[in-house]
Amino acid sequence: MILVNPQHFRSVPGRKTDQKDCEWLAQQLQHGLLRSSFVPAQETRELRDLTRYRVKLMQERNRVQNRIEKVLQDANLKLSSVVCDVWGVTGRAILAAILQGEEDPERLAEYAKGRLRQKKAQLRMALCGRFTAHHKFLLRELMDDLNYLELKVARLEQVIEAHLWPHMEVVYRLCTIPGVYRHTASTLIAELGVDMAQFPDADHLASWAGLCPGACQSGGKRKSAKTRNGNPHVRRALCE
Repeated sequence: MILVNPQHFRSVPGRKTDQKDCEWLAQQLQHGLLRSSFVPAQETRELRDLTRYRVKLMQERNRVQNRIEKVLQDANLKLSSVVCDVWGVTGRAILAAILQGEEDPERLAEYAKGRLRQKKAQLRMALCGRFTAHHKFLLRELMDDLNYLELKVARLEQVIEAHLWPHMEVVYRLCTIPGVYRHTASTLIAELGVDMAQFPDADHLASWAGLCPGACQSGGKRKSAKTRNGNPHVRRALCE
């Protein structure tokens, strides 16, 4: 028993109806006209589940961060206009102080760390807002959600690292590619595995991932160059 991509056997000429579907597929298999799809090993499939779940958690974390930014903007706290990374040490310290009841821009600006201490005047102006009890409630709830998601991501990263430990040499080699870091390397290993024997060459791998431009030509005119759907997880990791 093999797993076959429907696009492969539908392109083979012949009569195909619902009644003769089983017979038609069996005949194609007997004549070697069906190609088995790539099915990774159990270990790779488990790692794939973890990395895909990590993407969902990080997407949810980004949504919560955007909601927090919306609450700050609604309260006229323009923290992001001065602090590049609101979720850094300074930003989190200021948010924690606000939740503890601190509203004085002078005191909030004192939580600046590093180079941001040179922007205390700008911080004081950015923190002169109208932070009501409603904003405080929403901010506390959202910060609880953010902390919970970050804890889950950190716990998931530990499990992913344990799965990657036998393949650390492959991870280091992938990280030598410009633009590929540990996060991307773990995704590539989870989606492709470490044995490339299932792909005849690099072109087949790029086509399977859906990263090859189309080549629809007729009469010397190029009609379409859009890519196939391919593997959306590999595409996302390589296009980030």
